[in-house]
Amino acid sequence: MNATRPDLARGTFRVLFLLAVFVVISVLSGGLASGLVMPALSATSAAVNGGVSFFDSLPSALTEPPLMQTTRMLAANGAPIAYFYDENRVEIPLDKVAPVMQAALVAIEDSRFFQHGGIDVRGVVRAAVNNEAGRSTQGASTLTQQYVKNVLLEQAVASGDRVAAQNAVAKNTARKLREMKIAITIEQKLTKPQVLERYLNIASFGEQTYGVEAASLLYFGIHASELDLAQAATLAGMVQEPSTNDPRLHPETARARRDVVLARMLQLGVVKQADYQKAHDEPIKVTGKPLPNGCANAGNYGYFCDYVLNVLEKSPDFTALGSTPVERKTNLMRGGYTITTTVDPRVESVAVRSVFDAIPPTDSSGLATAAVTVEPGTGKIISMAQDRAYSVKPGRGMTSVNYSTDTAFGGSSGFQTGSSFKPFTLAAWLAAGHSLNESVDATQRDFPFSDFTACGSHLSNRGAAPYAPGNSEGRETGQMSVLDATVNSVNVAYVDMESQLDLCDIAGVAEGLGVHLAAPDRTCKDKATQSLPTCLPSLTLGVLNIAPLTMAAAYAGFASGGIYCEPMAVTGLAKPGSTPGSSADLKVPGSRCKRALDTDVASGVSTALQQVLSRGTAANVGPLDPWPSAGKTGTTDGPKDTWFVGYTAQRSTAVWVADPGRVVEGKLERETLKSIRVDGSWYGTVFGASIAAPIWKNVMNEAMAELPAKDLP
Repeated sequence: MNATRPDLARGTFRVLFLLAVFVVISVLSGGLASGLVMPALSATSAAVNGGVSFFDSLPSALTEPPLMQTTRMLAANGAPIAYFYDENRVEIPLDKVAPVMQAALVAIEDSRFFQHGGIDVRGVVRAAVNNEAGRSTQGASTLTQQYVKNVLLEQAVASGDRVAAQNAVAKNTARKLREMKIAITIEQKLTKPQVLERYLNIASFGEQTYGVEAASLLYFGIHASELDLAQAATLAGMVQEPSTNDPRLHPETARARRDVVLARMLQLGVVKQADYQKAHDEPIKVTGKPLPNGCANAGNYGYFCDYVLNVLEKSPDFTALGSTPVERKTNLMRGGYTITTTVDPRVESVAVRSVFDAIPPTDSSGLATAAVTVEPGTGKIISMAQDRAYSVKPGRGMTSVNYSTDTAFGGSSGFQTGSSFKPFTLAAWLAAGHSLNESVDATQRDFPFSDFTACGSHLSNRGAAPYAPGNSEGRETGQMSVLDATVNSVNVAYVDMESQLDLCDIAGVAEGLGVHLAAPDRTCKDKATQSLPTCLPSLTLGVLNIAPLTMAAAYAGFASGGIYCEPMAVTGLAKPGSTPGSSADLKVPGSRCKRALDTDVASGVSTALQQVLSRGTAANVGPLDPWPSAGKTGTTDGPKDTWFVGYTAQRSTAVWVADPGRVVEGKLERETLKSIRVDGSWYGTVFGASIAAPIWKNVMNEAMAELPAKDLP
């Protein structure tokens, strides 16, 4: 149907108004010849005046916040182990972008980029006339305008402002005019190369990837400085419609668009015919691969990765990342930091293999195991592994719960430690002036609560029956030395020792070595706390729920002659563009160590625990060779939890093995470790020496492989 005269009049007015505004803009930006200006001004003076007023009312300032970038997590040797991003981006300077990439982008998106003042007037006029006449829909945005649009969109996304995000890409005249005015301002303060650099770093290239460097790595596995003509034309062709022209997902469409870019470059004389033809004849070759995002894609490092993130987000040590956990998490996903950690890839690999070999993730037994290694004297976490695939999605053989650490840092509520708690009682015994050679009574009997004191006061049974401990591993009875009671893990003997001490002293020694509950508990307390309860005669037998990391760090205190160091996972946190270890790094706490035991007390504990491996409950596993080693088995009632925690002077490793349980009608149900087949082997009863100790030895042999033999203090 033909347009009516009023419609044509309104259409003509809109064209004139837009042209008038464009003329004003062009005069301001110095981009229109006077021969065109004067006739336009004469014909549309009224529209010009209106256009000036409207144009003046538009904002001209542009806040340019830091771009979202990809955060990297590195192992101790500098190898990347995980990446985190909302937008996968690595900012680079223009001189790190291949000239052919710069030329391809300018050719296809804004061929007069180096001639105009932020607005391409010829293009605007052409687009306005064609759009109004219905011949085509054209935007005529310059690279500078596109940069402005991307910045506004980036700001909106970063702040979570959906309305602003919609406005940033809305197809209307107001948005275009706003971009134009800001573009003029931008080009008054930035050089052309600076604008081009910023555009190349902000542009979207699909698949959560932004900026030419990340795009080059994603699609071609090379840096932006290494792009050839065909690759550059492919990427330049993507910025208009990244998803449609994705060379991985839509290679034919991407190739057609690439060829359009090549043809334009040839037309402009940017490339020679021979180079054009060679690039044109090349098929699309995607040789890069998507960048893994998050701990679920960190492979062997999934649980360690998760622990590090939890520490960075929740520990007050890292407030430089943000004042709240939410801010710190957001900044980690967007800030482009380089996180240097303590994990040793070689040891981590062996630890993962050891737990998987011992108990496959989908083993019919349903058992699980976790192994964590720390360095005495520093607290550095060397490895953290468990026989499950790290996954936030439920499934057989998968979990996001980190069995190695506390609830507060992504872990479980901990596990009863059994006899692996006894060394803390032994340390308290020696600290009180007793010796390894003293005799204690292992005769099976009942212990009235009044036999025990806590902070100087006798315990009250409050009507409960006397405490009647039994033996899980060592079954000897009668009088025996404390040394033999330790080596053979005789429960009643240790309760006898406990009755001669104060429960607060035992708890104090353990807490001095960093021992705490994995989750807050109200036992013996008015309110939930992670402190050790001191109202339980069973304290010495490990009835408390503690995480493997806590146990490994505590035993490291014995290994270092009584020096306890808090577990440490992060050694560096560098800002984007800075070198790890430089003054631009955010402050990261170093090792936090203190003397927890006298050297002779720690030495006495090590003397006893060395014999656990040579002639005691772990003699079937035996000591490490050639490194002096010590350790302790742990088996709880049931048994439900089994442990081996052991150390050399340079490494301390805790291994836990049990059924992690399942929640049924709101209650945690766990299987006992009796009459069970694990990875094809039958066990009448699983003890600490059965599975946990062999895992410990495998991990420790690798952890010590490059270290010299060193006597324990």
